[in-house]
Amino acid sequence: MGAYAVIAVLGIWQGLLIATQLPKFRHPVERLRLKVFPAWPVFRGRLTTLIIYYRDLGEDGTPEPWKELSLDHHRGWFSTIWNPESWRVASVKAMLVTLAILVENPEGRKKPLEEYHRYKAVEYYIRQQTREPGSRRRQFRILRSWGHIPIRSRKEVFVSQPFPL
Repeated sequence: MGAYAVIAVLGIWQGLLIATQLPKFRHPVERLRLKVFPAWPVFRGRLTTLIIYYRDLGEDGTPEPWKELSLDHHRGWFSTIWNPESWRVASVKAMLVTLAILVENPEGRKKPLEEYHRYKAVEYYIRQQTREPGSRRRQFRILRSWGHIPIRSRKEVFVSQPFPL
């Protein structure tokens, strides 16, 4: 008898956990004010993703093709315990998000975009990538992509001015 009660309670909890992932049921379940139903995006993908591209410019100003900057890193079986590469990827992604917010809300800026630490940090990170022979300047751009929509739907958020290498 006790086992059936435990199964029933766990079944109800699992059903409510799934219900919190669906927009139609999320708010009624959240009104219960119970903290046992985390809002994990299990069934909902990320809404948008920021992608960064860079390209080198030759001495005469001719641009190379855009290259996507991969923010992925090797994750071993022990990465949940020790993952020293995660801070770099997480910090660059955070800089991209805050830089995109500054670009999309120009009235909130107090100084030119190029003077913000976020911009300089992303520029520094891009400078560290391998460069094409004969290139003197580099440029980057940020695109916003919706994960569930094909590649055609990428929207350009920002294109930097060329900066020296």
